Amino acid sequence: MGPDNGGWERAAHAYKELADARQQQAKLAVELGDAKAKIHDLRARMRDRDRVIDEADSKIKSLTLERDELLEEIVPLRDAVKNLRDAQQQQSQPQQYRRAPPSRGFVPAGHDNGWHGTGRGRGGPTAHAQASAPPYAPAPAATTHAPVIAPASAPVLAPAPTHAPLQASMHAPAGAPPVQDVTMTDAAGPTAPPAGTTPAGGNVGTAAATVLTPANPAVDEELEAEIMALPPAKREVRRLLSLKGKPDEALETSGQPISAWYKCWISPAPSMAGAYTEMEFDDGDSDDDDDRTPGVDMVLADPIERFAPHMTGAASLKEENRARSKGTGPPDPLPSTDNPAFGPWAGTSINSVVQAHNLRWWALVEWDEEAMRFLKFIVPRYNNPAHVRPEGIRFLMHVQSADSARIKEYQEKPKPRPEFAPRDTLGRYPDAGADVSTIWRFFRSAAVNVWPTGMRLASGDYPVGNGFSVPHLGDCRAFFLLWHLLPLRTRKNPHRSHDARIAELVVELFSIPGWYRRIVEIGEYVSIPQSPPIRYPFSADDASHILLAAWFCTHGVGLNDEIIKSLHHWAVTTRNARVGREPLDVTPWDTAPSSYEAVTTTTDTALIVHHDELAWGTRLLETHESNHGDFDELVDVDDVDD
Repeated sequence: MGPDNGGWERAAHAYKELADARQQQAKLAVELGDAKAKIHDLRARMRDRDRVIDEADSKIKSLTLERDELLEEIVPLRDAVKNLRDAQQQQSQPQQYRRAPPSRGFVPAGHDNGWHGTGRGRGGPTAHAQASAPPYAPAPAATTHAPVIAPASAPVLAPAPTHAPLQASMHAPAGAPPVQDVTMTDAAGPTAPPAGTTPAGGNVGTAAATVLTPANPAVDEELEAEIMALPPAKREVRRLLSLKGKPDEALETSGQPISAWYKCWISPAPSMAGAYTEMEFDDGDSDDDDDRTPGVDMVLADPIERFAPHMTGAASLKEENRARSKGTGPPDPLPSTDNPAFGPWAGTSINSVVQAHNLRWWALVEWDEEAMRFLKFIVPRYNNPAHVRPEGIRFLMHVQSADSARIKEYQEKPKPRPEFAPRDTLGRYPDAGADVSTIWRFFRSAAVNVWPTGMRLASGDYPVGNGFSVPHLGDCRAFFLLWHLLPLRTRKNPHRSHDARIAELVVELFSIPGWYRRIVEIGEYVSIPQSPPIRYPFSADDASHILLAAWFCTHGVGLNDEIIKSLHHWAVTTRNARVGREPLDVTPWDTAPSSYEAVTTTTDTALIVHHDELAWGTRLLETHESNHGDFDELVDVDDVDD
């Protein structure tokens, strides 16, 4: 019994230890859950903090731009204030002579209208007689005031302004005696008026000071002080930053290849509709230049913004002094760039910062071999310190370390071109499952001259030139769906003729306003679950407008008004171009289908059936999700050898 009891005791202890372990495990599980919750909370707080930081950065950028714009507006205002002050000082100059009359024998500089003297001048009547003042009788030998008018017959005259006599006469009321100019002479001085009387000129100096005192310029002085507080170097940097997006003459006249970056960089700002569209799709990615071109990945930092402090006149003078200090004689000539290995860059040079960045784009984004060879050559070309290095070369030296590391990384492991970097070709369409933002950025990153024919800008206008702009959102979705829904066989494909017929039916379907919507509503195709956009796989011999309407409705179009409007616009312009009509002519066509009334008859309506009753016909293609890659053709029975 003893050994048996010991076994039971050990078992009991084991069960107890197991229970304790399970309790400890449960406790640790709770602690682990709490730790995970804390981690999740900390991550959420970190995301919130990063979002707040990003919002603060964007606000700082916007406020900085607003401040710069205000400072630019202040400069002409400061000049205007300065001119106004100068004019007021010139006008108030006579008041100084009233307060401190010139010494005997002093004759001020001549004036076309005579000197604007005061009642205390010598030898002439003044222009500041006040009729309402008590008259007095000066000595007849030296009259210095206007003739006295008896109070009974004297009209009540408004005080003449203390401007030039010609202006004073314009303010004199009718019936007043003509105002005479005051000319300095050597006549005897005026006779002092009797004690206790006031000269007809009255308290002229005080009144003039009151009239001519300018408004309180405290606000203008504050704005002027804010501008003047900027150091001259920063003022020049602000001027250089205004060159962002401006055409570069050195690049355009050099004969060097123009990159897609430069075309995008100098493209004009979008319209208001384009700006609103950009705001909607600006996802705040890490692109440094995203604020200026939302949706486009400029890859490399803006050259002007990055190098502006080194483009000032002081920086150029410093470079000249540096080269001058390296020797007294002329330096050896620079090595020639006339090398066929450099391709289109052979025989050219890099002078401006924009030229240098254009070369960097070809070498570091397009991975052009000739551009990379030229980039590796052009910087060591200026190794001789006695040569003055242009701004473009100094910029390349400034970024040489980062550029070399980027090229080395690419040579070790080539990487694809950035997806949304500016490009001169339309490129590969996004996959069928792409979201709206990806589709919009796909067209936004391509030059307007490679957009599909008929695609419009966000403003509704047609693009012009080969620059970059904001595409119409509805057109983006419409052309994306057209590319995925219409079969696009190669020219050597024997079924290529089916593609043309199907495209023609689609053009006719959407060229009649309201026809597609009528078919979809009667057939109730919108009730069918949506499928990814895939190419129409059936034969054109069996195709009809009803079948295509059902296929388009269930594969991405549905009843989306924006997409339908864009498809209608595309179909109208395409059909008009085929028959030689004006692009936006919406009058009935001469060929069937001609109008909405012609396709909505009782007979046509009877042909519309529900989705499960549609007769699709012969299938020619496997329905893969997109037109990317080769088509998987079904084997035709007639083509099989016996």
